[in-house]
Amino acid sequence: MPSSRKSLGALEKQLSDALKGLGSEIPPGTTLLIDGVAYTVEALIAEISSELSVFSAERDARIAAKTKLAERRGVEPKAKALLSGLQAFLGTKYGPGSAELEKFGFSPRREPEPLTAEQLQAKVDRNRATRVARATRGSRQKAAIKGEVKPAAPASTSPGTAPSSGPAEATGPSGHPAP
Repeated sequence: MPSSRKSLGALEKQLSDALKGLGSEIPPGTTLLIDGVAYTVEALIAEISSELSVFSAERDARIAAKTKLAERRGVEPKAKALLSGLQAFLGTKYGPGSAELEKFGFSPRREPEPLTAEQLQAKVDRNRATRVARATRGSRQKAAIKGEVKPAAPASTSPGTAPSSGPAEATGPSGHPAP
């Protein structure tokens, strides 16, 4: 069963506390019987110190790994920019489709294969179907669409007129009442 990070920290602290307690509270030369094994205080301190050093080494390695990862992330944008510039230089020197680029770790640009008549027709059909599905309009179709703005009703009514209680009459695009 894998231990959680928190319980590993607690175990490390408990080992450290046990080491301190053995060094200060138990007199040297005392023999302790633990799980059927006889340990002298010195041997037990050496055993716990050995186990504690594994915990410390792992923690130190984790901190070092985080530091190196942060360092790598800091260098990464500069390295990418450098490689991009090198690729552009080599592309102008040898040509963007040259096989010479592979010697530097870059794949040459390749021209797309020309489409056959059937592939071109399928592409046009998909484009038209997409425009219909999305209700995409061209510039002339959009120019033909005009919206009508209704005059705004007065914001307040004068004291001599009562507000209208009936529904407002809707008008169609030609300005005539809607059916």
